Amino acid sequence: MDELDKKLKVKFSEELETSEKYDTMLKDTIEKISSNKISRNKFNIEKNKILRIVAIFIISILVIGSTGTLGLLAYSALGGTIYGKTIPEWMGIKFSDSYRDYEIKLTGKSVSYNETTVDLISSMCDDGFTVLEFDVKLSKEDKEYLKIGENVYSEEELDEERNKIESHLERLVGTSEEQYIEKYKKDYEEELQNYSSYINTVQLLFNTKFEESTEYYNYNNNTLILDNEELWARWSSYQITQKVSEYEYRIYQYYFLPDDKIKNKTEFNLKFENIILINGTDKNNISDNTEMFVVNTPNNEKMINLDGEINVNVSKEKALENTKYIDVGSQMISYNKMNKTIEKVLVTPMQTIIKVKTVFYDINSRNVDQTLCLGFNVYNQDEKIIKTFQTETKRIVKYSDGTLEEWEVGDIGTNNDFSEATIEITEYIVVGNDEEINKLRIVPTIKENIEIGSHFNIDIN
Repeated sequence: MDELDKKLKVKFSEELETSEKYDTMLKDTIEKISSNKISRNKFNIEKNKILRIVAIFIISILVIGSTGTLGLLAYSALGGTIYGKTIPEWMGIKFSDSYRDYEIKLTGKSVSYNETTVDLISSMCDDGFTVLEFDVKLSKEDKEYLKIGENVYSEEELDEERNKIESHLERLVGTSEEQYIEKYKKDYEEELQNYSSYINTVQLLFNTKFEESTEYYNYNNNTLILDNEELWARWSSYQITQKVSEYEYRIYQYYFLPDDKIKNKTEFNLKFENIILINGTDKNNISDNTEMFVVNTPNNEKMINLDGEINVNVSKEKALENTKYIDVGSQMISYNKMNKTIEKVLVTPMQTIIKVKTVFYDINSRNVDQTLCLGFNVYNQDEKIIKTFQTETKRIVKYSDGTLEEWEVGDIGTNNDFSEATIEITEYIVVGNDEEINKLRIVPTIKENIEIGSHFNIDIN
């Protein structure tokens, strides 16, 4: 491991808010480069060593530009815009036009700071998503303090990043990779051009806590207080900001809370305390083909601690009255010591939700990272691939001695040495309720979106 590797590993272990290890992040970045998901230029290079260097530089650009008080490096998949739409849309998942029929209007649920106010004005809850709509009105002073509408990166910061990149590339002079220096320069300059287009918008952080071990706040919106108990909502919490006017913004906070996530509750209370208004990159201003972006930088970051807390009772009852359960029989897909079964399909007034249970057999600490990286391609009745929201909610490992352990969602347990284990994963596929979709063909995929051949068939009608 060279000196740059060591420095990056320290940064990740000390400051990056993620459970993923440096090597895993690096490996994932290499795969994204290989599959042309980061750069628009294809690398027809077989050497893993070269790809690894490119990955290190990409990660270093993001880490250098995003560590500090926030410590945020965001690998964010972007969805559709919500500008001009009356119903929010996330990750291309369109909620039914009946959304407003299930929306509950709310009043008297507010927090504030001087002349700036945040009001929870509506909620919507079904057997998948809980959506909370906040109205944010900024005072002129607070809008300027948060730099809303201004660039995230200053010209000075971009020049500094450019100098750091050039310094890194100079290390390739005299090596076998020297011939690629100009190509790398071009790619990095393109990335910096993207950074120059980042514009600040306003965001809300809920239930923030000061972590004494890191001396930072946990700015990730993964902590949900449900019926006065903390629920870890990683991969189930998302937020979209919509500009209404110069000083007013709508913020939609999404939580994906299927029945097994919240112990089959149909009514529950959500509490939001330690609420913070913070600035950061406006996702709606980023090119649709951008898969990774920096959320914030230490020089840009500004925040306002709001006074008070918000409580809201939400209920699935009305939506459940109009939710249809679909029997798909006993379909199972087996592939390379893996079994997948569909446990449940339901069509709510908002979307279609498919619950999938995957069991992996004979897993050990050496092959676990190669085995668990899977997804789905979903086709409609016309064999057109459609957009879906896919997430994992639970991961349980059963070791060879019979011991059960629940891992963090997405974890691959590389700190452990084990063999002959069984891993059970619960995951969900969500499809927008489009009246033109009446049949689905769901095809499991392995790395680089390779379809395994077998598929599930679902008749929605």
